[in-house]
Amino acid sequence: MPNHYQVLARKWRPRTLKELLGQEATVKTLTHALTHQRLHHAYLFTGKHGVGKTTGGRLLAKCMNCERGISAESCEQCTICNAINQGHCLDLIEVDAASRTKVEDTRDLLENLHYSPAQARFKIYLIDEVHMLSNHSFNALLKTLEEPPAHVKFIFATTHPDRLPKTILSRCLQFHLKNISPTQISAHLETVLKTEKINYELAALNRLAFTADGSMRDALSLLDQAIAFGQGKLTEEDIKTLLGSIEHDDLFIFLEAIAHQDASKIQIALQQLANHHCDYYQISDTLISVLHHIALLQLFPSQAFDFYTKHPEKIKQFAQQFSPEEIQLLYQIALLGRRDLALAPTPKQGFEMLIIRLFTFKPVFLENPTSLQTDTLATTPEKSESPEWEKLILQLKLSGLAHVLAQHCVLHQMQDHEVSLLLSPQQQALLNPETQARLEKALAEHLGKNIKLTIKLGNKNLVTPAEKKLQTEKAKQEALIHTVKKDEKLQSLLSTFSGTIQTDSIETF
Repeated sequence: MPNHYQVLARKWRPRTLKELLGQEATVKTLTHALTHQRLHHAYLFTGKHGVGKTTGGRLLAKCMNCERGISAESCEQCTICNAINQGHCLDLIEVDAASRTKVEDTRDLLENLHYSPAQARFKIYLIDEVHMLSNHSFNALLKTLEEPPAHVKFIFATTHPDRLPKTILSRCLQFHLKNISPTQISAHLETVLKTEKINYELAALNRLAFTADGSMRDALSLLDQAIAFGQGKLTEEDIKTLLGSIEHDDLFIFLEAIAHQDASKIQIALQQLANHHCDYYQISDTLISVLHHIALLQLFPSQAFDFYTKHPEKIKQFAQQFSPEEIQLLYQIALLGRRDLALAPTPKQGFEMLIIRLFTFKPVFLENPTSLQTDTLATTPEKSESPEWEKLILQLKLSGLAHVLAQHCVLHQMQDHEVSLLLSPQQQALLNPETQARLEKALAEHLGKNIKLTIKLGNKNLVTPAEKKLQTEKAKQEALIHTVKKDEKLQSLLSTFSGTIQTDSIETF
């Protein structure tokens, strides 16, 4: 018979709870429970794919059914342990809920529930992707799940615990399996390759670890693919070619160009990306991750983070070159630009505009702290007709139409138990007995006395808090547009790319 190859993800599947990487809290809890034989009748393992939910369920089943007794360390030698490892234990019933969603399937499953185990101590039902069951199936499980026979245990696994009914969640002992850190994944891949006697470069493993995004199964599957691609050895260049992705270091040229305001570097870098036919969505995600790491480094300079780069000194350099305010603005622009890629004629055009915005815009106060404030004050009304009314509105417990009504009024008179307001005539539709009564009640509660509220229509030039706010925002917007139009760097870019300014796209942050 031919020697069948076993994929690494199956070959290196954990055999004991201690081997479950990255899940220290879960392993510790289960170890103590097994040691003291405090066994629950239903367990729920949650987390993303490839972190050990189903494997953890099998390991727990093995610990509960080992012939040497219930303990956190299965013997790996008895009949039950071997049967579970080989996947043919009669008393471990594994169910793929994605393919058995109907209530009839669940009822068939439960029919044999009351029969004693054939070999093991407990009959264990391991239901994977349990969130795929129908509502009727969950209802069929409820009674049994609440009071199962003493010889029955349930183990559920799901990537979407939010889709489970609360009645199911409340009957289970829940364990959330965390994403495995890139450092742990890289170290495990190194152990695998040393045991398999395959040559590798550490940088190649680091790239695989970050691409796996917290999933050990994905990492081992990628490793299998990489070994085949590299003909038995792993190099960073091969991994980069295999993944077809842009890494953090490849985007440093954009940040360098933005820091030094070098438009020619931007043009060269964009052309290089176009020549490689890259995925602009993935590039945007990578750029956002770089900016995120720089922001973390600025706030926590002494903290170490899981972040793959061949040039960590570059990240530290960018953290010093850019102010925190600049990084926050760049991150926000990149995030919105990533969202808008789908709206652009092509992802390439959307990404190019994202880079141009990153290159062009800076926090206004960094360049000229007083210009925006001066321009704004020049166009804002000098005085509100009732500044004390604006302060009072902020203190009142108002919401909905009553709050809107107050915003469109000014205080006309306040004497003892009487309050008189003037309403902007353009907002007459807001005035009705119910809304006025709510406003009157809020005033009475705040002032601590009975209030009689009267509201009359004022003149059309009435400067209400709502009108004042609108004028202030308009003034800020006009001042910002003026500042943008005066920017020499932007004018240079517009000239180079034959562009125009869409003033309605300029927003204050």
